[in-house]
Amino acid sequence: MKTPRELLFERHRAAETKLDGIRREAVGMLAERSADGRKGDRRAQHPTWRDLLFSFRWHLAGLSAAWLLILAFNVAAADHSQKVAARPPSREILMAWQEKERLLAELLGPSQLQPPEPPKTTAPQPRSERRRERFAV
Repeated sequence: MKTPRELLFERHRAAETKLDGIRREAVGMLAERSADGRKGDRRAQHPTWRDLLFSFRWHLAGLSAAWLLILAFNVAAADHSQKVAARPPSREILMAWQEKERLLAELLGPSQLQPPEPPKTTAPQPRSERRRERFAV
């Protein structure tokens, strides 16, 4: 009993010689083209910057579109109102603030609201004195 594969090979054995001829012609044409290209076409051997950029044109177009969207969102989200220079508080505001601090001091009592002590500043000691302190027993 023959397998289906053997049956197919027997049926198409006559086409094998025709296919070999077609294959030889195709390979021969490719060999001729590559030989002609090597001799006369310098671009085939050394691509230019233009060729490189054209090969990436869809990628560059996509990145450009993404950057344009980012730019559009930044412009749309930007606050274009004019900045007003900070003015010193008026006399009424200062008086209201002092009154508020006075009322707060009354509510909390004098022990809660004491001014902080200024930080103690010490002059840096010379290196020789620091050494003496470290080695003194």
